[in-house]
Order: sequence, then structure tokens, then C-alpha cells
Amino acid sequence: MASSQTQRELDDQLLTLALGSHNQRVLQRLQDAPHATKHGGPFDGFNLLHCAALRGNDQLAHALLATHPELANAKNAKGKRPADIARDKGHA
Repeated sequence: MASSQTQRELDDQLLTLALGSHNQRVLQRLQDAPHATKHGGPFDGFNLLHCAALRGNDQLAHALLATHPELANAKNAKGKRPADIARDKGHA
């Protein structure tokens, strides 16, 4: 169990780095990180699809939806789905 927690902490740190630095490459590398895609991250419950939507990264968003379609309905802490975030930022 400790290794699972360690991996989730690492995924959350990478998600934090990606959002803080606007680094699309880090977001793309996180695509296969289970905790970044399936659990809310440290930014108001964002998962990786929320991050792709926030940054307007269509390529990553489409790739994530192909492998993790359930992320489309995931809500962050403010009740917003990734599509809501994209629309709010003018990316939709």
C-alpha cells in the first residue's frame, strides 16, 4: 500500500508541476499515470483531462477521452467538468 501512496504522491507532484509551469510535455507524460487520470489532483479536484481543458490541449484531451472516457463527466471541487473548464477558458 505504501508504494501505491508513493505513486499517487508522485503523480500529484507532476500534475502540480504541469499546472504551475504550463508544461504541456509534462501533461502528456502523465497520460498513463493512473492517479492523475482517475483521481482529483491537488488543484481543486482537477484530473488530467481538466488540466488539458484548462490549457487548451486538444491533442491530449482526445487521447485521454479515447482511453479514459469516464473523465469527461468528472467534476472538480467546484462541480465543473472538463468541458466546462474548456468553455470558460475559450477553448471549446
